[in-house]
Amino acid sequence: MPLLIRPDSSILQNELDETMSRILYTMIRVGDLERSIAFYRQFGLTERLRRDVPEGKYTLAFLGYGDDAGAGVELTYNYGVSRYEHGTAFGHLVIGVPDVFALCEVLRLSLIHI
Repeated sequence: MPLLIRPDSSILQNELDETMSRILYTMIRVGDLERSIAFYRQFGLTERLRRDVPEGKYTLAFLGYGDDAGAGVELTYNYGVSRYEHGTAFGHLVIGVPDVFALCEVLRLSLIHI
């Protein structure tokens, strides 16, 4: 079940500050992996890791800035899919937190559906 945060949420900002860490990467589905990697290279990102998963019929490529452990991009190529319609290529955001159970408890107490 996805995390849904309502604009009227009653979470206190300091509680969020204590439990949230940072965005690690964003996943985007692409129809042409090599072309997409070339696009992100124009902005200084380099390929950090590539993982081909034939049994799942997809390939992942993780891009980032040098050795920086900051936010990056995960490109996902699904075999046989050459294009996506506007709005269907976004996959997910990955957010690193020091204690996922504590964050879930804060969200539950704030009546946010997880």
